[in-house]
Amino acid sequence: MTTYFTNELSFDLPEALKDKTHHIFSLTDDGPSPFNLVISRHPIGDEDTLESYGRRLTAELQQALPKFDLIGTSTILVAGQTGWGLEYRWLNQGQWLHQRQATLFHQADSGARLAVQFTATVPGDFSDRWKQEFAAILGSIRLRRPAS
Repeated sequence: MTTYFTNELSFDLPEALKDKTHHIFSLTDDGPSPFNLVISRHPIGDEDTLESYGRRLTAELQQALPKFDLIGTSTILVAGQTGWGLEYRWLNQGQWLHQRQATLFHQADSGARLAVQFTATVPGDFSDRWKQEFAAILGSIRLRRPAS
């Protein structure tokens, strides 16, 4: 078992359970939000690199999202480590949604490798305000190291 931590508590998590945690932060309780942030975690293999993961993710998004428009990809620095940046938009029920993502690789307490994604979404285009907010969030990230 590994110890699983949340802001409010920790508990022993059996190894057989897969962590599919998503954290969703929104400006509104209901309906569309002018900005939201989703943090998700995905297991990755030992052979995965940031570039191979980023290429695979981009291909999956291109298949899944209508009118997918890749704006750009890049390596970025978050919490002192190299991450993968991805920016794109797609048409959702007649409205363009614009996303910026930052993906970091992290080793969980269980020893599993994870891709931790930070995805900011806005309707239309990112304003300077939301670009700065997302950059500030990424700039404040501090990684928790696996328990010894």
